[in-house]
Amino acid sequence: MSGTVRARVLLAAAVGSLALGCTSTDSASTGATPAADENGAGLSTRVGSEPAPLPDTVFSVLGPWNTFADDRGVHPRSTGLLREVALGLRPGEDALLIQTWGRSVPVVTDGEPTVVRCRQARCGDGAGELLLDLPTDVDPDPRYDGWYTVVDVAERTVRDLRRARREDDGSISYELMREWDLDGPGFQQPYGVGARGSGLPLLGGLIRRDELDRGAVEHALAISLPGTASGSFLQPASSTDGTGAASSLPQGARIYLRPAFRLTRPVDPATGRPQEWTPEVQLRAMLLVRALKTYGAVVVDEAPVPTLYAERTEAGQAPLLGGDELSGIGLDDFLVVDFDPEDRLAYPADDLTDEPTDGPTDGPTDDGDTR
Repeated sequence: MSGTVRARVLLAAAVGSLALGCTSTDSASTGATPAADENGAGLSTRVGSEPAPLPDTVFSVLGPWNTFADDRGVHPRSTGLLREVALGLRPGEDALLIQTWGRSVPVVTDGEPTVVRCRQARCGDGAGELLLDLPTDVDPDPRYDGWYTVVDVAERTVRDLRRARREDDGSISYELMREWDLDGPGFQQPYGVGARGSGLPLLGGLIRRDELDRGAVEHALAISLPGTASGSFLQPASSTDGTGAASSLPQGARIYLRPAFRLTRPVDPATGRPQEWTPEVQLRAMLLVRALKTYGAVVVDEAPVPTLYAERTEAGQAPLLGGDELSGIGLDDFLVVDFDPEDRLAYPADDLTDEPTDGPTDGPTDDGDTR
């Protein structure tokens, strides 16, 4: 069955199972210019190449990215925590954004042997120079966080680079590397740092092109929120860069959409009318709503507005998401998954005298909630 035919079949099934407050038409308005091919590759490599595909499930099926959001109940301060994390936002500024460029993540595999080197003395899991097979035409974007995720499917390894850039000689330099087991838990021991402020992997919770194309987003999403708690985090996070009130929602917390939530189409600012959606655009929005209701979203970082992350669209690739598909969702549409006060881990730790560089753990720890 072709991707397009399968998408239409799944759309028909999803309409009956998801409450979506919109209708679809034959013309799309996603805020992006469509390219010639709507069937994007699963990895941000050279257009037309045949990279080794990622598995449908990334990281352990028992880890935080692949377990349901509603198994612990709702936090008694759910409403207050969400209000604190949104403190300072004006009405309407908590609309959910999907980042598809800039601060989102290029996921690369295969290509030409490329020198990858660290620019400083402390490099995380990096040391000296590595020779990795990388595409020559997909670069990290140093204007933002310079995120770059390199997947070796054969070795079952993921390498996150932070503040990476392409040098004049074609090599890639970076500030920090964190290496992950593609089949591991998808988080690390407390006080380990990573490319994100929370220490969580860039691939965790990423909306990937291949899963949108096949019509299945079956994992928790990664979300950044404005005023995450300063001074503490929850596992699966292992660190935090939160700047909000100490009592605010910590990084590592999980939120999920209220079961009765109904999505409405984004409004065209020029006309004030709901945008017209193709069946494919409607399907993608519904897939994300379903994931947010079932698996929820893990708070991975801090951002000016609530933000989800999609695999970065490269030149020549079809933009499968425009970024505003979920702008009808605000923070008051979410519930906070329950956690105990003692689950909060102080950051930095009282006895932490140097920057931590612990790598990924082989499984859950006893230091906090790892579900």
